[in-house]
Amino acid sequence: MEFPRTNLNVPTDSHKILTGSHKFPPQDVLINRYVFLPTYRALKETVEEKDLGVIITNDLKPSKAAASANSLLGLLSKTMTCLDSEMLLTLYKSLVRPRLEYCIQAWSPYTRGDIKKLEQVQRRATKLVPELAGYPDEERLTRVGLTTLEERRIRGDMIETFKILKGFAKVGNDDEDYLKLAPRHSLKLAKPCHRTIKRNKFFSSRIISKWNSH
Repeated sequence: MEFPRTNLNVPTDSHKILTGSHKFPPQDVLINRYVFLPTYRALKETVEEKDLGVIITNDLKPSKAAASANSLLGLLSKTMTCLDSEMLLTLYKSLVRPRLEYCIQAWSPYTRGDIKKLEQVQRRATKLVPELAGYPDEERLTRVGLTTLEERRIRGDMIETFKILKGFAKVGNDDEDYLKLAPRHSLKLAKPCHRTIKRNKFFSSRIISKWNSH
């Protein structure tokens, strides 16, 4: 780290360590490796932090972000005693769904449990309309003109991939290395080899099979 070399007095209370690797030494050894000069104060270790509204955990799973979305409808259901389909769509699309999809490319759920948690929020929203409460989940979505959140995530991933490949969106100075085209093909993407499930679920890896199948 560069801080000890330059003797910057960094406020250690606002800086923490979050590691996503199981190869690091035990906690006491890990903490002692990150000591700032000239105060010689060790940084605290944390298991989760919120960065730009996205909850990042040390296991790199999106469960925390998915679970936090489950409480979004509580206030809405308590304050709005009578809803019709039009009013529900307006409130849901403007207040609830943006929270479910905020920065979704970064923390997109990949376990069935987390995917189900997000879908339950939308299903609960459609149940707030009295005349739709008795219909099955899929029919309620159809009647109010909604698709599943999973379908919207796939569509969003494809749109973002198109924007990156065509130069309409920048992901950094190494866009060409972020998504590589397959040899002798102008549209298909080359699939990288990763050893962990979590890495395979990153945006740059999970979109490749779906993009190449279209």
